[in-house]
Amino acid sequence: MISALRQKAAQSNTTFRGVHVIRDPLALVVSGYLYHMHSNDHLPDPAIRHMSLELGIAFEAEYVLNVTLKEMVAAYERSQSENGTSYDDVLNVRLEDLMRSSEDYDRTAEAIWNHTLGDMSTPYLMKRLRNASIKGDLRRNPMAERGSEKVEGDFLFGHVADAEMKQKAMQALKQIPPQHMEALLRARSVLGYPEP
Repeated sequence: MISALRQKAAQSNTTFRGVHVIRDPLALVVSGYLYHMHSNDHLPDPAIRHMSLELGIAFEAEYVLNVTLKEMVAAYERSQSENGTSYDDVLNVRLEDLMRSSEDYDRTAEAIWNHTLGDMSTPYLMKRLRNASIKGDLRRNPMAERGSEKVEGDFLFGHVADAEMKQKAMQALKQIPPQHMEALLRARSVLGYPEP
C-alpha cells in the first residue's frame, strides 16, 4: 500500500506523507480482547464472548498475530529503508505517546500536523488544527458518566476499559501459548519497543 501511494504521488508530481500509528503488541491483545467483549467492530468470532478469560485472551492473541499485528508490522517495515532508518514520508507514531499525558498528546499531535501539513500551511491553520485535535485527548476529555454507567453517544464510549478487567486480562496474557508470546515479543522488537 505505501509503495503504491509513493508511486502515485511521484506520477502526479506531488508529495506523499503518511502517519502510521503503532501500538505495543501486548497492549494490543489486551485492548482488543476487552473491546471485543462489547463491540462487533472487527470481532474475530462471537464465540470469544463465551470463552474463559484465559482462552479468550489466547484467541485474541492469535487473531492479533494473524491479522492486526501482521498488517501493522508490514506497514512499519515498508516505512523503513533497507538500513532500518525511517523514510521521511512516513511518520510512525506510538499510540502510547498519545495516551501517556496531555503534554505528550500535544507533542505527538503537533508532530503529526507538522509532518503532514507543516510546510504547506499557515500558522493560523496549524493553531486551529492543534486546538481541534485536543478533543481526542482522553485525559482532557474523559468518558462522560451517569453514576457508573457509560453514556452511549459519548465521544469515547466503548474505548476506555475497566481498570480491574484490564488487570485481569493482562494476567491472563501471561498464560497464552509460548509460541504466541514469543511472536508478540518478536513483533515488539521489530516495532522498536523495549523488552517488557
